Amino acid sequence: MKKIKLAIIGCGAVAEVFHIPTLQRMPEFEIVALVDANEERAKELKNKYSLNCETFSDYKKVLSKDIDAVFILTPPKFHSQIAIECAEAGKHIFCEKPMETSLEKAKDMVEASEKAGVKLMVGLNFRFIPQFKKVHELIEKGFLGHLIGASSTFFTNASVWPSKSKFQYSREGGGALFEMGCHHMDLIRWYLGDIRNVFGNIKTLNKDITIDDTANVYMEFKNGAAANLAVVWGDLSINEIRVYGDGGFIYANGSKNEVLFTPKGVVAQAPIRIKADKKISAYHEEFRHFFECIMEDRTPVVNGTEGYKTLESTLAAYESYEKGIFVEVTKK
Repeated sequence: MKKIKLAIIGCGAVAEVFHIPTLQRMPEFEIVALVDANEERAKELKNKYSLNCETFSDYKKVLSKDIDAVFILTPPKFHSQIAIECAEAGKHIFCEKPMETSLEKAKDMVEASEKAGVKLMVGLNFRFIPQFKKVHELIEKGFLGHLIGASSTFFTNASVWPSKSKFQYSREGGGALFEMGCHHMDLIRWYLGDIRNVFGNIKTLNKDITIDDTANVYMEFKNGAAANLAVVWGDLSINEIRVYGDGGFIYANGSKNEVLFTPKGVVAQAPIRIKADKKISAYHEEFRHFFECIMEDRTPVVNGTEGYKTLESTLAAYESYEKGIFVEVTKK
């Protein structure tokens, strides 16, 4: 099997906890370089995982190396600059979410990757969680009929992250909605289509931090459907979504290996339990998808345009909260 030689740019918590351990177990990839502004941090992870790779403090040094792809895991405000230069150097790009901090920069990333003919995939990996993937499959098969709406709840405990990762508590791309709620924003878009307008109610309840830890977003869609998203950084862990149509509704919980389907007209009867795929890592599945897209010249399911649209909807929710009005995302 041909391996994809890759460089990891940004050696923070997400690289340490998720990306490096997952990639190291995958025969499809070979990590040949670790890059971090603090090169000692890159060396620390190299030693921790016994990697046979080079380390650098400047990502520009890997542009001329024999590398097929890069994983960009830096704070979001650096994504576009790195991605554009990597695209121009002919490297395929996996970029963690949030894609960027501005739409203009995200658009530049998309255009640069298209011009260079390289793959650009954004790390919105909830599409690869088996239960949520099964929901999309059932929708595509017509189980719900005409789609009416969705409701989504995502509570996550940010305190579990290693102390090395503090950017989420700054305005470099953190915040409950921007950093984590974008996952469910993306899922809802995947299920219901393009969002027409949003209304956001975004709060900071924990006075020890300076960014939002609670958000509620109401969305209206081009197809007439509507949805509500609730996201909270706190002590609870809840990851669930409901999707409704005139043919019934589907419920999925990220911690249970099944989805529940209640057909139209069923009253006081247990829903139909539909097994999702076996419990697998969403990181493993999205990385394998990235590999296949490179090897088979396919478009990633979460390509640059999809990442842009989710960023657009998320930023619109913040704008809505600041102005106190609905904000248009997609025109008719």
